[in-house]
Amino acid sequence: MNLANADWPSALIASIALVVSIVALARTIRRDRSAQAQQVSAWVSYHEPDELLVSSRAGAPCLIVANQSSQPIYDWHVEYFYRGDLIGQTRVRKTVPGGGRDIVTLNGETQAAFRERQGQDRGEPDRAFSDIVAAVAFRDAGGRRWKRDAVGSLARDRS
Repeated sequence: MNLANADWPSALIASIALVVSIVALARTIRRDRSAQAQQVSAWVSYHEPDELLVSSRAGAPCLIVANQSSQPIYDWHVEYFYRGDLIGQTRVRKTVPGGGRDIVTLNGETQAAFRERQGQDRGEPDRAFSDIVAAVAFRDAGGRRWKRDAVGSLARDRS
């Protein structure tokens, strides 16, 4: 009996199992790398009185960056869009701790640009600051750069 001919099915099955394991490992690594970034978001809202705010800022339009992961994010900045047009951006900020958020009042230039664009929308109902959308770029705890665009899609930022 020739055992060499009987071993090839086992070798084929072992090779297929190895390829499946490598693919599964690659997916797990990719998912782990984006796990922190998936938990970072930004939006424009109005300040509400709470323990984070000085009362004079309550009711002002602001940007909220939330980091729901357990690790901090670094070097973040935001671009503001109104109806697809860029109307402003923040300076690069340092850190949002894990499980934390940062609140930034919209600067006067961004507010003025919004009001100018809003004025061009004559004949339409008044638009609110909630019509401004934000795209946030940041560096995760592993040093990878990410960008969540104005519609919420997350991608690696290679710039």
